[in-house]
Amino acid sequence: MFKKHYDRMRPGATPERVLAIARMIRQKPMGQMEVAKLCELRDDVSAASEGIRYTLAAAEELGLIENREGKYHFVAEDQAVASPSAFRRYVSPRVFSKGDTTFFKTTEWFVSSNKAVLPLNTFATVAAEIVKSGLSHVDENDVLGWRFWIRFLGLGYQYEKTLIPNLCIRLQDAMHNIPVGTEMSGTEFLTWLKTNVPEAASSCTQAGLCLAVSNGLRTLHDLGKIQIVSANDAEKVYLYPLPGVRMNDFSAILVKEALWDELD
Repeated sequence: MFKKHYDRMRPGATPERVLAIARMIRQKPMGQMEVAKLCELRDDVSAASEGIRYTLAAAEELGLIENREGKYHFVAEDQAVASPSAFRRYVSPRVFSKGDTTFFKTTEWFVSSNKAVLPLNTFATVAAEIVKSGLSHVDENDVLGWRFWIRFLGLGYQYEKTLIPNLCIRLQDAMHNIPVGTEMSGTEFLTWLKTNVPEAASSCTQAGLCLAVSNGLRTLHDLGKIQIVSANDAEKVYLYPLPGVRMNDFSAILVKEALWDELD
């Protein structure tokens, strides 16, 4: 799921399954068949299903478990699987630090495509557009697997089969260690973004942020988590323009509230 180059993004390895299986293995080391029997709640399992195999592989690629002589051992910190939110924050920096994976490149395409993704209302048409971008090995089944993870990691929302770019949750997670009261100029924010949200780096410049990041910042502003400041006499960074929206540029971003609770 998260290997280099031409890895498959199969739908069996959903975030919820990876978290559940990692929690099982945290209790005690298990072999593949033991995991399969516990997941299917029966003993007469002759072979692990494709979904179980892909889920175990994804958990290994994320550094949650490792196979030692036929048994999987939990190797991450317990906090990594303490809650779905904690798991999401554990996963994000790992999957987005690898710029040469199919998952990263597909996500980078989604973030940079702006409104062009909105008319794509079937997963087959999404796959076709991804292929046009140069990822010729991606098919509809890959898109089915990928969309579970981008929704979970907070890069967009799904309405029926339409994917709506919005990095609200992804930005909130990435900003978790920025103290309340911190103010970043527009230029400082761009520098921070390129380091901490690399999947959006190629589509964000001073001349304009992509739709996904712009939507995320506007949402965090509306939630009171941050304040987008636009001073008349300051250098501006431009948000993706939306009809009827006044907030289309900013000179600084102020962190107003703790962006997440350690105990959620």
